[in-house]
Amino acid sequence: MLSGSLFAAGSCVQRGETDYVGVMGNTQRAYITLRCTGDGTIAAYTFNPASFRVRGWYLYNITTNPGTSAPTASYDITLMVGDEDIAGGLLANRSATVNETVVIAPTTLGYHMMDGSMVITFAAETANPSTIDMTLRFTVN
Repeated sequence: MLSGSLFAAGSCVQRGETDYVGVMGNTQRAYITLRCTGDGTIAAYTFNPASFRVRGWYLYNITTNPGTSAPTASYDITLMVGDEDIAGGLLANRSATVNETVVIAPTTLGYHMMDGSMVITFAAETANPSTIDMTLRFTVN
């Protein structure tokens, strides 16, 4: 199931629909928001680009938004593709109160999403309950 408003503790689900936006020329953007809830932990989430129609697109940035049930201060997120954190550690020590955005490298477009999956993991997040909204911004030209 790709979207829905219900969520189980310790998991991530898509919140709302993917928002596709046309921008100057042929460049387009897609915004995908995941709502991750915790009950002392949040299970790893496997993000499949093809399931979200962003295969071949570039992951440009990620914004984390702590929900009304705040996560633990300084929690960490990794975006694992193979054995590499494609965020390069930039999603470590996230705020429990402030929205934060990081740009994903290695190119000016961001990280190219191939056919494989990206595993989103959470560490040092022990609040029960907790809510984290993650908005992933993709671009293609």
